[in-house]
Amino acid sequence: MNELKKVSGEVHKLTESGKYAHEAMFFARVVIGCLFMYHSLSKFGGETPWFMTIVGIVELVSAIMILVGTKIRTAGSLLSLVMLGAIFTKIFVWGTAFSGKGGWELDLVAVALLFVLVAVDSTKYKIVGKKS
Repeated sequence: MNELKKVSGEVHKLTESGKYAHEAMFFARVVIGCLFMYHSLSKFGGETPWFMTIVGIVELVSAIMILVGTKIRTAGSLLSLVMLGAIFTKIFVWGTAFSGKGGWELDLVAVALLFVLVAVDSTKYKIVGKKS
């Protein structure tokens, strides 16, 4: 039992200190950047409306900016607007439920993660550019 308390205390010290905050923010950047990069590709080619092609370009460029670590706040703000538009469309135009097929629950999670990227400095690990 004492060993469990000792391990629990050590874990608490690590998480309370914020020792790995920069690494956590880098991980969040990689996840959101890859997510938007992947989903942007479906908006190119074929019979895609011109507006969705523009959204795809915004998503792709913003995702690259987040991954590289430059202008993260600008890119995150643009992606937040895209996601809020998607949520609005799903709720009020398509009448989609919160969860289930085509639901907007994961869109809301993406907005929350983007808000964190915009609000918190996450530029310690970057390839190019100045702090955004």
